[in-house]
Amino acid sequence: MRRLLFALKLEGKGAGKEGWTTSEFALDQYIYTMQYKFAHERHEDLSAFIITGLILIFPLLLVVVLVH
Repeated sequence: MRRLLFALKLEGKGAGKEGWTTSEFALDQYIYTMQYKFAHERHEDLSAFIITGLILIFPLLLVVVLVH
């Protein structure tokens, strides 16, 4: 998404023109922040899923080993 925004900036203003406008910069920062939040939330969800799975599977495996 950031590459697309950068490509639009170059196409719209030309490579030799002066930097980004305030709204372009704000949009770029918003995209970056949302990507970070999404990656962080996915990591938390995955950790919780793994821990919950281990808590639920461990007693079952223990019972299977003891019964067998």
